[in-house]
Amino acid sequence: MSRRPPRTIAIIGAGPAGLAALKSVLETQHYKDGLWNPIVFELRSAVGGVWIPATPDPTNPKIHPDTPLYDSLTTNLPHPLMAYADFPFPPSTPIFPKAEYVQRYLASYADTFSLRPFIRLSTRVTSMEYQGAGWTLKVRSTDSAQTETQPETILADLVMICNGHYASPRFPATPGVADWLDRGLASHSMWYRHPPRSSSEKEEDKTILIVGAGPSGQDLTADFLALKSSPTTRHTIIHSTTEGAYLPSDERDIPQPNGNILKRRGRVVQYHPLPQPPNPRESEFGEPLQGTVTFEPPHHPEGAEGETISGISHVYLATGYDYDYPFLQPPILSNAFPPPLPLPPAPHQTHPLYNCGFSVSWLAQHMWPLHLPLERSQLEAIDAAVTTYPPTSLAFLGLLSRVSPLPLVEVQAQAVLAAFSDPSLLDQVKETLAVEQRYKELKDSVGEDSENIVNEKVYKAWHKFEPMQQYDYREELYSDFIASSAPSSSSPTVVPAWHREMYNEKGILRQTWRALERSGEAEAFVRGVGSGPDPKAEWEACLRQLLKRGIEGKMKEEVSGEKSVDLGRI
Repeated sequence: MSRRPPRTIAIIGAGPAGLAALKSVLETQHYKDGLWNPIVFELRSAVGGVWIPATPDPTNPKIHPDTPLYDSLTTNLPHPLMAYADFPFPPSTPIFPKAEYVQRYLASYADTFSLRPFIRLSTRVTSMEYQGAGWTLKVRSTDSAQTETQPETILADLVMICNGHYASPRFPATPGVADWLDRGLASHSMWYRHPPRSSSEKEEDKTILIVGAGPSGQDLTADFLALKSSPTTRHTIIHSTTEGAYLPSDERDIPQPNGNILKRRGRVVQYHPLPQPPNPRESEFGEPLQGTVTFEPPHHPEGAEGETISGISHVYLATGYDYDYPFLQPPILSNAFPPPLPLPPAPHQTHPLYNCGFSVSWLAQHMWPLHLPLERSQLEAIDAAVTTYPPTSLAFLGLLSRVSPLPLVEVQAQAVLAAFSDPSLLDQVKETLAVEQRYKELKDSVGEDSENIVNEKVYKAWHKFEPMQQYDYREELYSDFIASSAPSSSSPTVVPAWHREMYNEKGILRQTWRALERSGEAEAFVRGVGSGPDPKAEWEACLRQLLKRGIEGKMKEEVSGEKSVDLGRI
């Protein structure tokens, strides 16, 4: 009796999710028995994904860099919470490490578990489609001379998409912003690395506008607030967020200890037209270009008119990133918002996946495609020859946000492999009901509005988890998929109770850690931690000690009436 050839598992991306997926494959009995053959395609020349630095090309500012890493970036979670389950960060690692630590950690992970022989670097997937009994991928590699090779065809039985979601910058549609971008007075934070050096010997007051409430927006705000000021020169940093419009008056303008000023405002509603001199980067008087913006009115009794501020030196748009899959085309994926749920019954009719930029729909457990019905009228824009593929033959990893990503994608990968081995584990009816229920819950949470706006709000929030949801999700994947199949990994998958506790305290942990960094105590605080026989227990004790110190510090502030300013997370 002839032996069946091994089934090919293609993994797109060798960042945190792709590395976890590959390691999970190598730990299965199927791989050890020669039944599975993994191959990873990584666009860049090294493993690590978003954590590999890349310098923007100043000669071509419209081509975005490969990664949004800026110089001051640190993790926004303590590393004991974000490490892979069986691979702690090295001893003495700073609690909130800089990107270079994470890059080395991921490279060490690839080396420790012998992952590199299965990874094809400098190779991009250009297209994929389902044909017959499997997936056909077209890939192209780049040689040492940066020349692309001829297209190559790869056949795969399972495709795990792990290409991350920090490669396609999202720009706002605010009136006037396009001209500011074209003129160089605004840029997306993906291009940011550090505050620019002054081009003249004379120090001048600058007004910098930073748009966005996420980690990048907060970090850029902190970077600029930390700039040196003088008795004659100070910098005004305007941080524009949705929440800014709801702040009381005494929290809108905050002088900083170093002389700079933080202004917290609501959303920008208008970027005013810029002058049109011969040099597009200068004003009509030959001075550096500056602009004027108007903000939405504050939502409190003291004022109802929008505020206009002039003299803006530059705008940094920390407005996030779109999910992007250039290798997936219709009829597999449609770049549009999905219709509202639930869908009316339409037997024997299926839909494509939808990518609206904010989320991918519809997916069981935020990973596997669901073949839901569509109304006949909705089929007009879809190729009638759509080929239905087994849902367990395609999976998206790492779509969720507001989570500890590395341990989460580990569990996702193990669940995907369990369902690939035993497709009956994926109950399409149960998962469809769960997706419809999530739609209903999100719809109820976004408030009254038109159907289209409500629908957009729902899908914009689709992959965003509340703090403890990620841990419930991981345990559900373990019980419903991993524990129900043959063990595919020796890694522990049940969430330790202290992970939940410390995740809820991540804000005070980070604020306290930054205070230790400013006082010069940080290095001694973690020296030797994690070098003993039980690294996880040591790091847990270290976090508890840090939390205790932070709580005691807060109590002292309340007694003294003083309030510290955390420039890292305003």
